[in-house]
Amino acid sequence: MPPVSFSKMTAADPTYPAYPIACSLATVMMMLVLFANFAQQSWNRGIAFLCIWSCLNNLISAVNAIAWSDNVDVKLYAWCDITSRMSIATGMGTYMAPLLITRRLSLIAGLQSVLPRSRRARRWDQAVEWTLGFVWPLVSAGPLYLVVEASRFQVIEGIGCSSALEASILMLVLTQIWTVLPPIISVSFYYRKLS
Repeated sequence: MPPVSFSKMTAADPTYPAYPIACSLATVMMMLVLFANFAQQSWNRGIAFLCIWSCLNNLISAVNAIAWSDNVDVKLYAWCDITSRMSIATGMGTYMAPLLITRRLSLIAGLQSVLPRSRRARRWDQAVEWTLGFVWPLVSAGPLYLVVEASRFQVIEGIGCSSALEASILMLVLTQIWTVLPPIISVSFYYRKLS
């Protein structure tokens, strides 16, 4: 095997180190917001889910941008399998988290207690928030992604591993519609209470 000459390797992006550095800084900042949320003991799951999903997305983007800055060689099969699904989950989680935040704000604006009064209502509230913020993103990255995937993953030079969705009506219904539904639900159900 001939020796690798690093002088001939050039990044696909002319501003190459900027994107991984920005993603790394964003990861650290999201961790700080998450730690502040836990330190204040506000237990706002919407903010926690938004920070967790954004932190994971930025971390994956930073590693991918470094590993595939100048090539499209598939080096890390397990990493690509995991991150292609995690990119679906982080996208879905960041769409669901603002719905949870708007839901919490509508409770505050309605002059109701943020914590439900009865134990049953508190459990229902937690179940709804955990389902929308954690379970649904994992379901969309798991079984729903398997239905609409064109291949295991795709590698894009300068970006890295990403999901490979098949362009179809089923893909729009199972994955892409969820980018629009949470904002519509937020506006139609909770925005009236906030305005």
